[in-house]
Amino acid sequence: MKPIRGLLGLCLVWIVLLGTRVMGGSVDVALAVSGSAGHYDLYFSVTNNEAAGQKIYLFGVLLGDVDQMEAPAGWNKNPNASFETAGFGGAVLVYNRLWQTSVSIGNDADTIPFGETLPGFYLHSTAATAPTSVNWFAFSWGYPEFTGDFYPGPNPGFEGVAVATPGGGAAVPEGGATVILIGIGLAAVALSRRAFRGRRFSFAP
Repeated sequence: MKPIRGLLGLCLVWIVLLGTRVMGGSVDVALAVSGSAGHYDLYFSVTNNEAAGQKIYLFGVLLGDVDQMEAPAGWNKNPNASFETAGFGGAVLVYNRLWQTSVSIGNDADTIPFGETLPGFYLHSTAATAPTSVNWFAFSWGYPEFTGDFYPGPNPGFEGVAVATPGGGAAVPEGGATVILIGIGLAAVALSRRAFRGRRFSFAP
């Protein structure tokens, strides 16, 4: 009976680890603005403060009067896309400047892992006045599952407002709770995985 008990114990530990949903850190976005009327440079940096295992693969902002857009290495840019987060529990906003990188098992080298910051998200604005704040969103994927700001699970979403800092930026933190919820259903884990595989978001670059 001892070998059987040991095997059951290992199975229970595996189920708990797979079913864990973490609440804690979040995503921080820094915005630096420089330039003059009609010629403003906006530099965004994205920091992943979620949890080990979660990797950011999609980032976007809501901003008009843009005529140039650049992306970090390994990321695609789309200056004319649109993405609504309301259907996933987010704000009623249509984000129109998106960046995305490849994300799949074994193919996520350009994502933003936990504890890392990625700069290089650039926009050139032709607005008459410098933007002082910009709405943003992001999605990550991975395990353990994460609550995020909306759409909790293995593919959580985040939203916030980046406040512009002239000439240099500092991340604007989005606070979070520090509770860990434990799930114990292998069937539920399997269902969440299937849903996750079908709900990663992408756009045509």
